[in-house]
Amino acid sequence: MKKITRKIKCACCGHETEMEVNVSRNVNPAGLDGRPQYEWQLRPYQECPKCHYVSWDISRKTGEDVATLVSSDKYRKVLDSNTNQSRYYEAMLLLIANQEDSLNVILQYLWWTEFTGDSQGTQVRERAISLLKTIIDTKPLATYVFTYIDLLRRNCEFDKASDILNDVSSSMEKNKEDNKLLYQIYQYERRLIEAKDTAPHLVSEVVV
Repeated sequence: MKKITRKIKCACCGHETEMEVNVSRNVNPAGLDGRPQYEWQLRPYQECPKCHYVSWDISRKTGEDVATLVSSDKYRKVLDSNTNQSRYYEAMLLLIANQEDSLNVILQYLWWTEFTGDSQGTQVRERAISLLKTIIDTKPLATYVFTYIDLLRRNCEFDKASDILNDVSSSMEKNKEDNKLLYQIYQYERRLIEAKDTAPHLVSEVVV
């Protein structure tokens, strides 16, 4: 990971400040749910020191509705709710309407709780599961489906995870030569579910 110091102009209030930003990241997903291998590989967020707008990139153009919400008591209350990193994830979620963008934040939030042992981990996982169910109802991409299956398994919801695997079984068998890794993950998840295994597992375990 390479970082440089750069002047950043906040899209909400126009304040300019020097910030350390990443110009390159090498993140290889390690977990079956896409979690990176190390905590330092979590996606870094930015916070404007003046208006406290929090985003992956505070310089990216945003709407007046976001600026209004950032200046509200509701937003301030979220940032003042505690002193740990969870408040920044919650602040971003308050500002995002798009489901897939929200999922990106929630998964980063979940992985942070797992790396740090934060007590909110189960609650955040359940939020991710709920949002993933909504997303795959209209956009059943393999990445989302298998993340959903893995989170259900981790949450002891074995019957639901097994049902989803059964739903995709014919597709997996039909296309197993086109995507061998995905087929191996499919088989591995089935074994984990049958064993009622709730532990985190790595993609590397699948291809050993």
